[in-house]
Amino acid sequence: MNRGLCGRSVRQSASPASMPVSEENRLANPRGPTLACLLALLAAAGILFWRSPFQASHLGITPDSVEYATAGYRLAHGQGCGLEIEGKGLPSRYPPWFSVFAAAPAYRLLGDEPGNPVVSVLLLSLLGVAAAWGVGLRAAGMPGAVVSAGMVMALPLYRLYAGEIMTDAPGAALMLACLFLYLRARAQPGDRTGWEWPAAGLALALATAFRAPLAALAVPFAIFGLRSPGAARWKRLSCLAIPLAALFVANAFYNRAVFGSASRTGYNFWCGVPFDYPHLAFSAAFVPANLRAAQAAWLLFPGLVAVAALVFLVRRERAAAPDRERPLAGIGAFGLLSLLPLFALHLFYFFPDPRLFLPIQVWVAVAAAACLSVPLRIVRPSAAVAAAAAVLLAAGLFRMHESREVPWRRLGADRIRLRTPADAVVLSGLDPVYLNLVLGPDNRRRVVPLSREVEFASKVITPMKVVAPDPYPVSAWDHRCRGLLAGGAQEAVAVVVAEQSDLVRRWLKEGKAVYLDLTSLQPADREVIHRLETEFTLQEVEPGLHLIRPR
Repeated sequence: MNRGLCGRSVRQSASPASMPVSEENRLANPRGPTLACLLALLAAAGILFWRSPFQASHLGITPDSVEYATAGYRLAHGQGCGLEIEGKGLPSRYPPWFSVFAAAPAYRLLGDEPGNPVVSVLLLSLLGVAAAWGVGLRAAGMPGAVVSAGMVMALPLYRLYAGEIMTDAPGAALMLACLFLYLRARAQPGDRTGWEWPAAGLALALATAFRAPLAALAVPFAIFGLRSPGAARWKRLSCLAIPLAALFVANAFYNRAVFGSASRTGYNFWCGVPFDYPHLAFSAAFVPANLRAAQAAWLLFPGLVAVAALVFLVRRERAAAPDRERPLAGIGAFGLLSLLPLFALHLFYFFPDPRLFLPIQVWVAVAAAACLSVPLRIVRPSAAVAAAAAVLLAAGLFRMHESREVPWRRLGADRIRLRTPADAVVLSGLDPVYLNLVLGPDNRRRVVPLSREVEFASKVITPMKVVAPDPYPVSAWDHRCRGLLAGGAQEAVAVVVAEQSDLVRRWLKEGKAVYLDLTSLQPADREVIHRLETEFTLQEVEPGLHLIRPR
């Protein structure tokens, strides 16, 4: 270790250059203050990230969060891993693993509250903060740990998705765990295969199971493993390959059993356009929109500054320490080999969204924190603990003054559950999968979407690829391409009020109680409501809920 870079030596009686890394870290970061620092930061993160299951049950990111929660709920109740629409089972768009490992256990342990999987998301997000703390600790001691964890907590996107039943924050957290394990693996002697390698294999497999593009995180480990000597090379590569191979085989069997082919997925089933036609899903035409999304994620200018600072400090670090004792170089190598390809992939993707860049944003934050913290290594451990306590206090003050959102989707669904008969027909702009989840497993109400603009009613499913749709999709967003329907695709929801309004009159003649829910409305839904108002009498039961009566 270099005195100019780090600011001080650990002991006057021992040479830092000859001291083992683990011993040096132990002396520079005493266990008691280090643990207190970590606990304070995790408590601060818990305060910032916490969102009650009731609030999380809003499930506003549709259809993603609805599908994750519903598949987990059905798994927990032994009903398979899929969705139920109009009484028939359909597979989810997403692989089952997040529902298996995160959503279903939350329902089994905590009960049937629809928002309970947010607790699993919170725990995984806290794992990310702990991993950021560990990366900062290796890069710049306790000051680096505080700055690194604090910067991750401060990211608005990370805080937002730590409270959503989504895979974005868990994926970013597992990326940080992989980075931490990569730095530890680099610090090992070349012939040793410690626990870090099996742990990395499991973390990589879980990250890939949640978000397939995160398979790129295996690249830095694989390259480092290939450079290992003798038997250690094959042990390390086996630790990586076995969990990923098991996941690949499991995915292949699942896809073949559910979609008829190992290579066909739920994306092809639910979104034949664009996923059955790769040139529609990936194109250079999408680069400008994705660059704007990356800029919205604070990636472009901050990322370039962080990378430039990292390159500058890595050059100094190279002259000061042997390869395995250079954490800044490890952070840079990890980002270059895994996250740069991930960034390039998303630049060409048809769906521009800042959240897709969250793992890269988190890496930029940690890299910047490591660079900023190098001069702070002279700070005493007690000062770092005080800084962590200040972060905890600031988190509490922030949450005290933060406005709480109203889960209006959940309130509307509860209104239907409480104020309509068990066998009612409900016409709603809320999607039927969400309503079925909130109404519970014993629900006998029939939920009918108002129009094709309602989620899931807007979807055309393609159990088999339509080889030559005529007419051909005009863009990646032409999901309801007429050529798909003409070629054998099917409506995910067969009945909507806009297309069969005579059904309301028929239900009323059969003596059924028919209700109109106004919780969530799209432009086409309003046209349907206007027609219902002219043909029937709408009796208000509660604000937003009306009983339909014949005139």
